Amino acid sequence: NLGDAQARRLGIRVKGEKGNYFAHTLNNTVVAPPRMLIAFLENNLQADGSIRIPEPLQPYMGGQKEIKVKDKKKNF
Repeated sequence: NLGDAQARRLGIRVKGEKGNYFAHTLNNTVVAPPRMLIAFLENNLQADGSIRIPEPLQPYMGGQKEIKVKDKKKNF
């Protein structure tokens, strides 16, 4: 977590109940998104091609517990 350092430099502000403030940002240089995706799939891809959504991420997926395969012929 970089705090608000990048947001100050970029001028990214958030409107809050107590007024405007600089957003806090995360830096993706240490953990590259493609690597995170690969690790996520390695740990959550099921034998039938569906992807299990870990419990901490389910609220961000509308409560969805898995991503199901629509057509098994197009399975990856």
